[in-house]
Amino acid sequence: MAPPPVEMAPPPPPPPPPPQPVAQVADESQDQMMTLALGGVLLVAAIILFIIIRKKRARRNAGLDFQTATHTQIE
Repeated sequence: MAPPPVEMAPPPPPPPPPPQPVAQVADESQDQMMTLALGGVLLVAAIILFIIIRKKRARRNAGLDFQTATHTQIE
């Protein structure tokens, strides 16, 4: 006599995919972080460029002194 067939439990169902809005929020969050980082980098670059230009202008105009004895004193 043959042994009775062994019944196997059905395999567990696959996990459900994550909801779509959560993925969209994550993408928007990453986009926002990248935009903020790019804005920060551009701000720092603008500040550095502003400082460099001011230093060059100050160095170029250092030889000119407008407060020298070009004015005559009236007694």
